Amino acid sequence: MRKTPEGLDADRLVVQFDGLARKIASKYAGAIEYDDLYQIARMAIWEAPRTYDAQRGSLVTHLYK
Repeated sequence: MRKTPEGLDADRLVVQFDGLARKIASKYAGAIEYDDLYQIARMAIWEAPRTYDAQRGSLVTHLYK
């Protein structure tokens, strides 16, 4: 388990936002394989707590950037 200074659990977020990762992967699949995009999306969610700033908006908005 990896926690950030804000107390966010990156592993839990990956599970919580799995549907979002699948949606993003499906949206851009074609030139790049779905499985590769899905893995990249999950990695981005796992890394998001490191770069998230609550003063700049919600976590979901941050994930879409």
